[in-house]
Amino acid sequence: MDVWQEKRLLVLGMTYPNYSSKYTENVCTGAIEEDTCRLVRIHPVPLRYLDEDHSFKTFQWIRARVASHPNDPRPESLRIDPQSIVLEQVVSSKEHALRRKLLEQSPHLVRSVEELLERQKRDRVSLGIVKPKAITGLRIGRRTATERAEWLQKEAELLSQENLFGERMKRLDFPELKFLVEWSCDDPRCSGHEMSLLEWGLHELARKYRYDPDREAKVLKAMHRRLDTQHRDVYLFLGNFRDRLYNFGLMGATSVPIQIQESLFD
Repeated sequence: MDVWQEKRLLVLGMTYPNYSSKYTENVCTGAIEEDTCRLVRIHPVPLRYLDEDHSFKTFQWIRARVASHPNDPRPESLRIDPQSIVLEQVVSSKEHALRRKLLEQSPHLVRSVEELLERQKRDRVSLGIVKPKAITGLRIGRRTATERAEWLQKEAELLSQENLFGERMKRLDFPELKFLVEWSCDDPRCSGHEMSLLEWGLHELARKYRYDPDREAKVLKAMHRRLDTQHRDVYLFLGNFRDRLYNFGLMGATSVPIQIQESLFD
């Protein structure tokens, strides 16, 4: 897709924003195309800079002009015209069956990280949905002093450009916490995985509790409630990195209550 086309997309989630020299700020956004059901990533999205008429939510349908991303080798990466975004309905958290259907009909649903890596090597697939066999651990870690220094250096560079060109920049809080998820896949080749969950919503929840002495306990409780494979079908959204195509990260996650099968003899 080398030319602009209008697409209808269901937004699955957004990663925490990063400073960008080219775009000031970028949010990597995952979505499902309505016509193909395939997963795509749309960027750059300066979400905090969009006006209310173009600022979308998780699990919201949008229409927008998109095209293949010229500077991204990953086939599912699309650039988007932010001013073309038209907001449509939200698939609410109570619409369990519809959310499940939309996720499970995607050709990017795989049984394991191992299968996703195979598809990456064979077909260059860069996005996948993994339904884990079990979530085996959740914990909160902290980013290093080096990571903080690099973040602040980038911020200072952008602030100096702001002074130079007169553009107003919105500062980003340094994401000091890491939300680590450990899981096993329904695949005999799987020996377990642990990744940091990069989604924006968890960082916002932690920011909400920033002055609460029980902040980490409350965030962990929310993670356990949403990623409880005993009572919920969990879907993990994985994507690889432009400069490390064989390295996948945990971009987001969602879940719906487990569907109880009715007996034919009741």
